[in-house]
Amino acid sequence: PAAVQNRAGAGTAVYIAASIGVGYIKDANFVPDDLAERWPGPHRTFLTQFAQNAGAAPIVKLSEPVVEAGLYEKEKRLALALANFTYKPIERLGVELPVSGKVSAVKSLVCGKLKYTMAPAEGLWKADGYPRVLRFALPLGHDDLVLIETK
Repeated sequence: PAAVQNRAGAGTAVYIAASIGVGYIKDANFVPDDLAERWPGPHRTFLTQFAQNAGAAPIVKLSEPVVEAGLYEKEKRLALALANFTYKPIERLGVELPVSGKVSAVKSLVCGKLKYTMAPAEGLWKADGYPRVLRFALPLGHDDLVLIETK
């Protein structure tokens, strides 16, 4: 079999006899010397289903697929790195990020100061101990770094 699943207690183990990442790249028609590939949605769904089924909360929610996000935190400062692998400008990328403290400023290194709103956290984020969700939007070219100051 290409895949085997086994349940033990509250856990589940899945073994897949394939290089899933290589298949994702191949089906995206990866072009080594150009940013021309198109990343297929079914592959993303397959790769992310295990975390979703386990009830893991995402570190951030983005309104567009194929945008990679990395979150870095030090004391009362957050840095959200965004990389756009659609290779096309995104006019308005919506961002939702759970936060512990109160936010005092949100700034994009490309766009400058950003307007934002705060809302009470719900669901998995609330269960993980986050009291609030920061929401903002920005245009995104190839990449950006968003700096968030908290109190």
